[in-house]
Amino acid sequence: MKDIKKAQAGIILGGWVMFLIVIDSQCYFQNEACLPDFGYTISAPNVLSDQDLLLTGLANHTINKEWKEKPGEVYGVITSKILTGNYHTLSIVSSITLLLVTYALALKITGNRVSSILAVTIVDLSRTFLWYNDSIPYPGFYCVLFFVSLYPFKHKIIRPIAFVASFVMKAMSLAFLPITFLKEKDKKIRIFYLVVGVLASSIAIGLNWVRSTGYNPGNLAPPYVVFEIILQDFWMIILFFPVSLTLFYLHRKKVDWAGTILGGLLWTLFFQYILALFTSYGAFSERMLPFVVFFALGCGLIISKKELLLQRFRKKESKNIQF
Repeated sequence: MKDIKKAQAGIILGGWVMFLIVIDSQCYFQNEACLPDFGYTISAPNVLSDQDLLLTGLANHTINKEWKEKPGEVYGVITSKILTGNYHTLSIVSSITLLLVTYALALKITGNRVSSILAVTIVDLSRTFLWYNDSIPYPGFYCVLFFVSLYPFKHKIIRPIAFVASFVMKAMSLAFLPITFLKEKDKKIRIFYLVVGVLASSIAIGLNWVRSTGYNPGNLAPPYVVFEIILQDFWMIILFFPVSLTLFYLHRKKVDWAGTILGGLLWTLFFQYILALFTSYGAFSERMLPFVVFFALGCGLIISKKELLLQRFRKKESKNIQF
């Protein structure tokens, strides 16, 4: 597939980052809960009320009980205020970093800058991403660190460190451990992940974050909340089946990363059921950010393998003509 130059890719990537900064500037200097206006109505949880709850507590030098269970995020926000004088900085930096990590990972997966820019474009124009990217209580560093833990660094130690840091930022990262574990080839790191999983699960059970006595269907109410992404990024749901089917075909053709991305898509789409049924947490669309990134990476991989896919269709047409 024809590619673009490194400088051209850098200019386009810089443009998408500036687009994000301009949007986020609407709220950066607000001292109260604020979300940028994207010019459309979105059906998502009341993020503003969560921001109010957190900001009111911090103004009174207290942390609400709900936020005490998220020390990485809360103390990250506090650090953001101390270092920059603004609570929004952490969220904005994490969102910009996620775009850069998406590009770097897509480039590593596809070896093609056009496909990598496409992946960044999908993330940057996603309503799920835009809705939460400047949200004070939902910084995306856990997502950044999780995808960093998948990057094939030469220094292997970076991957487990990134995953643990992701878990510290947001305990929900533990749900993505199966993806990280299956992608990891180093046996020692795999054992480390198993130990982390057992210890973290034990702590979660000890703090009553896991419902060991049975599931709670009421935690899913209202039912549509699990698939908030349908309302926010409906076009992703429309393309979900063809993208998944194409990734499955590429996986059968031994294309590296196709299976990992497909597994990540399926898991992140449905794990909210498990989270809501067996833990004390409800299902909210801010947890679908990894799905958006996996979807973007999948589209990038498919575009980069265009010739392989076209070859398949040409063979089919040739057989039909002969018949």
